Amino acid sequence: MRIQAARCALAFLLLAAVVRCVADEASLLANGAFAADLSGWQKAGAATWTSYDRYGAANSGSAYVSNTSAGANTRVPVLRQCIPVTQRGVFLFGASSYVPATAVQGNLVASTIAHLSNDCSGGGNASGIFLPSVDAWQDYSSSINVMYVPGSIELTLSVDKTDAGATFAGYFDAVYLIDDTLFSGDFE
Repeated sequence: MRIQAARCALAFLLLAAVVRCVADEASLLANGAFAADLSGWQKAGAATWTSYDRYGAANSGSAYVSNTSAGANTRVPVLRQCIPVTQRGVFLFGASSYVPATAVQGNLVASTIAHLSNDCSGGGNASGIFLPSVDAWQDYSSSINVMYVPGSIELTLSVDKTDAGATFAGYFDAVYLIDDTLFSGDFE
């Protein structure tokens, strides 16, 4: 029984490493690792590049994002990408977030919309995840099902803030969108 548990644990760790390598190499996003700047991202709010990297890499960094809105209960979109897709299937999305300890209440948020157009216009199937993190990097992932092509996936990184007048800020890094080839296309 112990050998089987050890094999399962080893298989899980190996799978996690493979997913990370695949995400790094095959990501459909431009500059999801924020290698040297915010290039590839449309800047919509307060976002700057910083050398603070999720994995401590000396040649990379992250996006420092903040919500300085005067009002309470506000969401500020800060970075966005539109990725055209040409095949149906499941896409895997992931991101890492870090929020330093603070008395201000809030969350970093990653949301996606699977659009029916190839330029992220019009409506679509939306989903999102709150990325709660207090004084530690946290990794998150979810899947996006694209059922119609041509289409596009819109990815928006945002900052939610509960308190009025205060600033809520944090970091995004290691953002990826990969085509899950195991479940791509038709299941025939």
